[in-house]
Amino acid sequence: MDIEAFAARNGIDKEGSRDDISEAMDWAKLDVHLAEDSNPLFARWLNNLGGFVESLYERTGEIKNLEEAIETARQAVTSTPDDHPDLAAWLNNLGNKLGRRYERTGETKDLEEAIDIARQAVKSTPDDHPDQAAWLNNLGNKLGRRYKRTGEMKDLEEAIKTARQAVKSTPDGHPDLAAMLTNLGNKLESRYERTGEMIDLEEAIETARQAVQLTPDDHPNLAAMLNNIGHKLGRRYERTGEMKDLEEAIETARQAVQLTPDGHPGQARRLNNLGGFLVRRYERTGNMGDLEEAIETARQAVQLTPDDHPDLADWLNNLGNKLGRRYKRTGEMDDLEEAIQIARQAVKSTPDDHPSLAAMLTNLGNKLESRYERTGQMRDLEEAIDIARQAAKSTPDGHPNLAAWLNNLGAFLKSRYKRTGETKDLEEAIKLARQAVELTPHGHPDLASRLNSLGTKLESRYERTGETKDLEEAIKLARQAVELTPHGHPDLASRLNNLGTKLESRYERTGEMKNLEEAIQIARQAVELTPHGHPDLASRLNNLGTKLESRYERTGETKDLEEAIKVARQAVESTPDGHPDLAAMLNNIGHKLESRYERTGEMKDLEEAIDIARQAVKSTPDDHPDQAAWLNNLGNKLGRRYKRT
Repeated sequence: MDIEAFAARNGIDKEGSRDDISEAMDWAKLDVHLAEDSNPLFARWLNNLGGFVESLYERTGEIKNLEEAIETARQAVTSTPDDHPDLAAWLNNLGNKLGRRYERTGETKDLEEAIDIARQAVKSTPDDHPDQAAWLNNLGNKLGRRYKRTGEMKDLEEAIKTARQAVKSTPDGHPDLAAMLTNLGNKLESRYERTGEMIDLEEAIETARQAVQLTPDDHPNLAAMLNNIGHKLGRRYERTGEMKDLEEAIETARQAVQLTPDGHPGQARRLNNLGGFLVRRYERTGNMGDLEEAIETARQAVQLTPDDHPDLADWLNNLGNKLGRRYKRTGEMDDLEEAIQIARQAVKSTPDDHPSLAAMLTNLGNKLESRYERTGQMRDLEEAIDIARQAAKSTPDGHPNLAAWLNNLGAFLKSRYKRTGETKDLEEAIKLARQAVELTPHGHPDLASRLNSLGTKLESRYERTGETKDLEEAIKLARQAVELTPHGHPDLASRLNNLGTKLESRYERTGEMKNLEEAIQIARQAVELTPHGHPDLASRLNNLGTKLESRYERTGETKDLEEAIKVARQAVESTPDGHPDLAAMLNNIGHKLESRYERTGEMKDLEEAIDIARQAVKSTPDDHPDQAAWLNNLGNKLGRRYKRT
């Protein structure tokens, strides 16, 4: 009797409550206790007991339950002769439990043993056996996990191959076909993430749609299937910027959440995924309602997850990221402090050799850098750099995330360069950014952002050395980033904005008006593509105003200065009190008002410029690296008033 039959015999819902599972365990333990080792059903009863203990682990997250499940599964295997028809099934179950322990602890020895056992299960089963597809499917899943740990493409290729075999071995109408298609799609999605090949993502979406179509409306796995297709549609949205994909992803994620009963072990994961899609829509539209709902769903996911559950670190990490986004929008330090605290919890909850540790460290580092930008406290930046080095160091060569971690470390080093002027930090930042670009294949969804990052660092070196070859390369890279970004993509405005900044730098070097004209045109595009309420609208308005002021200084056209003042005011109005960029925005509008005072002699402009300069100083901590500049600007304006009066 297998676990499903055992549960049915005793009126137990295997997917039910903890009480149901505990009752099942009691019955199974009784069977094992009463049986002799020589009883031909002894191994089967051990297997059933292990299955129920594993189900309890799924609900509690208590590692002792998983340890017991593994031990009983080992007993089932050792109690079964080599030529027994059930040996492959018991091997398969043991391998699955070891795989779970690996997910919890990150211990590679568990994963290696799980793969070896899965291979034994496949090898001991004839090709035409009805269970062969399931064993192939499980082997493929474990190879996929090892790929995620090591980045070894041969594991991913074998995982895809075995997943295709599993689908091919499963007849139409079989109840497991949807699950086989789902697993194949997940592996194709992983290859897309590595190579950027759209054909893999398109096939992954198609297999996910097939899986949903094969799943009846009342099937308990429908929510998981909907959740899965939403994830892949979200990936395509990230690549193409097609809002219809994002809207469908949100719709399917909502369906998945609604179909999931309270207390279900997948509830937290589905809430988490819905929150992720809502954040993407917020990033596109600036709608705070989406961000607030995303934070709420992330909190729910954390609250539903026991303290020692293996997914808790992921859910904490995601909640921290969403709070970090709200901080960037509102400037509320409470959000940033909570985000840092939560990110530290996520790191603390992740074992030292766990494959997710680098991602957790990276997110903590990002938040510490945000606090540094707000307060100017060097200890935060130094910790962020140390953490980013840990993340990069713990990631093996060839791993798909290595480029991202290198890129991130480079960004922090550039921040330190800006503070200290140490050229060695800038040189290392450029080197790391080049490595990140070189490790990113053509067509990869992150290639444009990494080209953009390298270009920004080269522009910084140009500003330091005056080497025009750095500026020219920076412009070339920024153009490539724009060209690789489809119209409608949420990052297009940002990349246009960066290109415009570099063209303005070339104008300042050469005096060529065509560069300034293009920079203004591009800055207008960036503003037009940015919705009202978007967190980056203020900075893009600010950049447009700066370029218009440059043209005014060249041509004397007062309409440019008037528009520059207008957009600078809009930038300030779009920036909440307490926001880390508010002082810079105030400083810029003050500079433009001072320019108008110089043109017209109107004292009201100079008086307002002085008031605004005072606000910039007042809103900046005394030890912030920009405070000296703001004080200098205030002093200059006061000097002008003294000369006038």
